Amino acid sequence: ATATDRNGVAVRLMTTQPREIKKEPLQKALMYGIINRILSTNRDGKIRKVNPMSEKSADRRTVKTKKALRDALAELLTEKELQKIAVQEIANIADVNRVTFYKHFLDVYDLYDKTVQEIIVEIGLLILQLEELQEDKVFDELVSYVERNRTVFKMIFCPNVKSSLRLRFETFIEGLFLQLEAEKLGIGLSDSRLAYYNRYRSHGCVAVLEKWVADNFTETKEFMVRTLSELDSHTEKIIYPK
Repeated sequence: ATATDRNGVAVRLMTTQPREIKKEPLQKALMYGIINRILSTNRDGKIRKVNPMSEKSADRRTVKTKKALRDALAELLTEKELQKIAVQEIANIADVNRVTFYKHFLDVYDLYDKTVQEIIVEIGLLILQLEELQEDKVFDELVSYVERNRTVFKMIFCPNVKSSLRLRFETFIEGLFLQLEAEKLGIGLSDSRLAYYNRYRSHGCVAVLEKWVADNFTETKEFMVRTLSELDSHTEKIIYPK
């Protein structure tokens, strides 16, 4: 298309094609919703304002200190119940003083709430990344993540932590398998057979990971990836024979 400028000279107009909006899969949209809800809700369930710039401005020392405190709590939760953990115990393991603890958290329960939120968000983001991978790479990345976060998963699977955290992890894994299988088979997420199959599949995967954690990661990562892949492959053949 052309037009004339104020001097009467013909000029060519730049045209742009309408931008295609890519729709996110249902499971991915739900995952984003869950993560955003967690990030914007306080311990009383009320919506709080989140300042992205304040998150970015945290210096490395503060991030390192908070991580040390959260790891210390996770370690203690594998040994005793939350109500029996004292601030001084956490501070001793994290190698900080009580003043530093209270600079970042109100009390042990506040630290616990924020630790759980952080874990859920990290796992949610992991699942979103796994959805983009080839199916044969999913178990490798999942097992690697568990291995890198040993203390966290000891906390998730220990009896001293509310079962809701383990349940959330199972729900995320189930959603991942549901999305991958629906795309692979070209069927809707609401397919009843697919829903039951993935409940069985995801809980089996989590149970295997739980045993690995309970056994203190005795087996190698490679062994776990191979075992999960083989079990999952055999199960898929039974449920969806060709």
